[in-house]
Amino acid sequence: MLNSAKASELGKRSSRAGIPNKTTNEIKKMFSELLSENIDQLKEDLNEMKAVERFNSLMQLARYVMPTYKAIEMQANIETNNNSELLDRLMAIDESKFDKL
Repeated sequence: MLNSAKASELGKRSSRAGIPNKTTNEIKKMFSELLSENIDQLKEDLNEMKAVERFNSLMQLARYVMPTYKAIEMQANIETNNNSELLDRLMAIDESKFDKL
């Protein structure tokens, strides 16, 4: 008889970390075969679509073959104190001499 303890045990065995999900892999393989077998029809269908529809369809299909990237945030602390002397020297140059630089 299935009770909560037995269901919990079965759930832990079916989705262990590091163990590939057989069902997911089978579905991916079947989907890949379906696309491969129908590639010519897919190309025809895409060519018959309006540009916006074709773009949206391609973007949806791309999710299955292209990795998704997450935006990253970068913080930079740029110190200008070390450049202040150089900046002062550049500012001291007479503008008439810029053509010669």
